[in-house]
Amino acid sequence: MDDPLPPGPDAVESAGDAPTRSVQPYDGDRLDPDPLRDPQAPAPDDPDADAFYAEGTLHDVRLTLPDASRASLALAPRVAVDATFATGGHAWPVGVRLKGTTTFRTLDGKPAFKVDFDHTDPEGRFRGRKRLTLNSMLQDSSMLHEHVSYWLYRHRGVPAPRHTFARVWVNSAYYGIYGVVETMDEQFLDTAFPDDDDGTLYEGNLSDFEVGHERQFEVEEAADTAVPYVDLEALTATLAAAPDDGFLAALDATFDLDALLRFLAIDLVSGNVDGYSRFRNNYLVYHAVLAGRWYLVPWGHDQAMQWHRAVGPYEGMQGHLLQRCGVDPACAERLTTEIQELMVEWEDGPFIQMVSDTTSLIQRECAADPRAELPCDASHVLAFVLARPETVRAELAE
Repeated sequence: MDDPLPPGPDAVESAGDAPTRSVQPYDGDRLDPDPLRDPQAPAPDDPDADAFYAEGTLHDVRLTLPDASRASLALAPRVAVDATFATGGHAWPVGVRLKGTTTFRTLDGKPAFKVDFDHTDPEGRFRGRKRLTLNSMLQDSSMLHEHVSYWLYRHRGVPAPRHTFARVWVNSAYYGIYGVVETMDEQFLDTAFPDDDDGTLYEGNLSDFEVGHERQFEVEEAADTAVPYVDLEALTATLAAAPDDGFLAALDATFDLDALLRFLAIDLVSGNVDGYSRFRNNYLVYHAVLAGRWYLVPWGHDQAMQWHRAVGPYEGMQGHLLQRCGVDPACAERLTTEIQELMVEWEDGPFIQMVSDTTSLIQRECAADPRAELPCDASHVLAFVLARPETVRAELAE
């Protein structure tokens, strides 16, 4: 049964219905003065995805699901159904399906959504994008972990998805605040690697860079001119052949070394217990073919930046790259230097201000989320960020 809340933003049952009034940040009765302007007009083809993902943005989104689509999702939740996506006064026909493993929920709860703008029209786009992901953030009581983490990776020059926030309505029901994250597909590769986007993107779930483990990776985007896994098998063979005191040289010959060390430093310092460094999980790896280099890409960082996980940066390491790096004195020194440089930027750069601003942006919405499963604690990320340098430097000093 739908929640008894007022209609949401851009409330329409289909792209041909008349616009109705809608609500802004939900506090019971406040109305959005910007209803759907012209539901019969074609949606704008605005390629500016950067503006949509800009810092400080909090969007209002309505997903309209006909009865037939809701029934279909109840039977086959991972098969896309017809729907309408409305925001900013315009509506798009889309395909919607549910996503998640441990966080999978039906429409009776707070599900995460995949939204496909090319569902009915191969040329359909939203801000130039074919698709986006609405994450329910059910395992994150702050609703900040992914946003803050991805920002830091990008700020430090590591390829990472863009992320913003939206209040989401499904038909007349307010479902709460969602994280809107860039989908990891060929368009992400085109944005992150504009001159080298025809490689293979793999997803690592309990996977690592050891000979015989290559097929544990999943192919997320396949290259047009390469057979999947052949390049990954060549990478693991090269790393396996490297002597312990030459592992840094092997990494330098195969990865973008600066980007790799920055990725590892952030993954460790953020206290992420469900990523590559500590669990060999929730990450992607991309082979930039023209450059002949590999890149680790963060993903699923909802377990990072938690105040109660202020452990030392090297505690609990499992990742094969980290363990071998620790045996090579030159590699260990380079990683330690990268962590030290990260902490200087952490304290003296714009990071703390961004965390504070984003906390202020979403903390009320977090506290009022009607379908959240954890009590909101939007302040603990800032507490972690402020306290982290002391913990990290204490371990580095040992």
